Amino acid sequence: MGMQKQRVLIIDDQVGKPGSPEMDDFLRDYRSLEDRYEFLFEDCEDGSGHYSSEEAIQAILDEGHIDLILLDIKFGPESDRLGFEILERIRSQFRSLPVMMMTSLERDVTNLSRSLEPGAVSYISKRPKPAELTRRIEEAIALAKDYAILGNSSAIRALRCEIARLSPYDNVPVLILGERGTGKERVARYIHQNGLRRDRPFVGLNCAGLSAELLESELFGHAKGAFTGAEKDRKGYLEVAEGGTLFLDEMGEMPIKVQVNLLRVLEEKKFRPVGVADKELRLNVQIICATNVDPKVLVESGKLREDFYDRIAAFIIQTPPLREYCDDIPELAAYFLKQVAPNQNKRFSSPALALLKVHNWPGNGRELRNVVWRSVIKCGETPIIDVECLPKEIQSLKPHGSPSSETEKNDEALPSGFPAEAHKRADYLSKLILQVLVREATDVSDNAAALMRDLFPGQAESKRYLGQVAWKLVDWNPRLLSDPELLHLFKGCEVLWSAFVLYMSANPMTQRKLWDKLQHMGILPPELT
Repeated sequence: MGMQKQRVLIIDDQVGKPGSPEMDDFLRDYRSLEDRYEFLFEDCEDGSGHYSSEEAIQAILDEGHIDLILLDIKFGPESDRLGFEILERIRSQFRSLPVMMMTSLERDVTNLSRSLEPGAVSYISKRPKPAELTRRIEEAIALAKDYAILGNSSAIRALRCEIARLSPYDNVPVLILGERGTGKERVARYIHQNGLRRDRPFVGLNCAGLSAELLESELFGHAKGAFTGAEKDRKGYLEVAEGGTLFLDEMGEMPIKVQVNLLRVLEEKKFRPVGVADKELRLNVQIICATNVDPKVLVESGKLREDFYDRIAAFIIQTPPLREYCDDIPELAAYFLKQVAPNQNKRFSSPALALLKVHNWPGNGRELRNVVWRSVIKCGETPIIDVECLPKEIQSLKPHGSPSSETEKNDEALPSGFPAEAHKRADYLSKLILQVLVREATDVSDNAAALMRDLFPGQAESKRYLGQVAWKLVDWNPRLLSDPELLHLFKGCEVLWSAFVLYMSANPMTQRKLWDKLQHMGILPPELT
C-alpha cells in the first residue's frame, strides 16, 4: 500500500482559476511532487466575478480533510484585504488547519507581519523550486502538528500524566476545562496525536457565535435545497472527521437545540445530514469538547443540559494557567520565538526572562505568544531581546529576589548577590546545591555519587543514599518545602525528588520527626507523590 498523499489546498486568484496558464504552469513545474502531494485549487471567485471569503470557506468544507492551505495575500489588482479576511475566517472556523501565506515579494515585511499575527504558521514566496516548496510544506505541516505539551513543572507533568491515561482509549468523550489561552486546543491535538486515532483526521470547530441552524449544518452536513442558500450537498464535520477526532471548542456556547440533537447522535452512534431522510451515516469519531466556563455554572444557568454534560464529560482534563508554571516560561518563550521568528536566531536576555516570569499572565499562553511577537518586532535586527523591548506593563515589574532599597543599603558590604539574613543565606546555599543537583544528578553512578561524597563524606554510592542527601538538605533548611522557587528546583530534579519520596516512605520514624519539625515552623508538609 502506497504512502497516503498529503492534501494541499491552494487559494489563489490566478493559480486557482481552472484552465488558467498559471495553473498549467504550476502543474508542470511541480509534477515531480504529485506522488507526495495532492494539490487542490480554489480561486474563491463568485458567480458575479468578485472574490469572496465565503467561496474560500465553502471550498475548504467541500474538500473534506486538508493538511495545509497555501493562501495568496493579494486578490485582484486593488486590495490585499481579502487574503487577511480569509485567514481570519479560517482561524475562527478551522482553528487546527495550518495556513501558509504566499507573497510575490520576498521581503514584504508589512504584509508578512500582518499574516503571522492572526495565526498563519509560515509564509513563502511564489513559485519556489520544487525542493524548496517541499521543505516549506513539510515544515509548515510539522509545525502545525507540533502540539507537544512543553515544560517540566509539576503542573505540566501532571497534565501529561492525565493525557497518557487516555492513550489506550479512543471512544471516551473528553471535556477540557481551563481559562482562555491555556492551550485547550493544543491539549486536544496532543490527545489525538498520542491516541489510537492519530493516523486519521483531527477536525476542530468553534461553537461560539453560530446559530442552531448553522451549527447543525456545520456538524451534520446538509443536502442541496435543505434550506435557503444550500445550493449543493456538503459534508459536515462529523463526516469529515470520520475515524479521527472532532474538537468542539467553546462548548458552552452551543445552542440547546443542537445539544439535544448531538446527544441523540452520541447515544445512537449515527446521524443524518440536514434535509436527508433516507440515509444514515455511522458515527466513528472521538469527541473532545472544551470550555473556559465552569460547567456547573452553565448547567445552573440553563445554558448546558445536564444530560448532555454527563455524556461529553466521561473524562475531564484541567489545563493549568500559565501563572502556575511560570518557571517554564523560558522554554515556552524560546518555542514561540521559533514560530514567529524562524531562522532569526533571536533570544531573550536573562533580565527580560526574569520579568516575563513574574508577570501574572491573565491571557496565559496566548498572551505570552503575542508578547514574544511584539518584542521581536520591537527589537528589529538585534539578536538579543532585552527589557526595553517588552511591553511597558511588564517592564515596570520587579523580578523575584530583587532587593528592596533598604536591603540594598544593608548589603553594600557583602559580596554581590549574597543575601544578608541567615535564612536568606541558607536559601542561597540550598539553591546553589539544588541547581548543581538538577544539572548533575541524572546518573547516580557517576556525577551524583561524586557530589554526595563532596557534600556528605562517607555516604555510600547508591540511589538509596541520594534520598538521604535530600532528607539532610530539608532537615538543614526546611524552607526547601515552603519557598516556591526552591520547591520548584527540588521537584525539578526528578531523580532527587523521587529518591526523597522513597526514603521518607521507607523511614516512617524519620518522616514523622521531619513532619513535626515542619509543623512547628508553620510549614505545611508536602504530598509525597
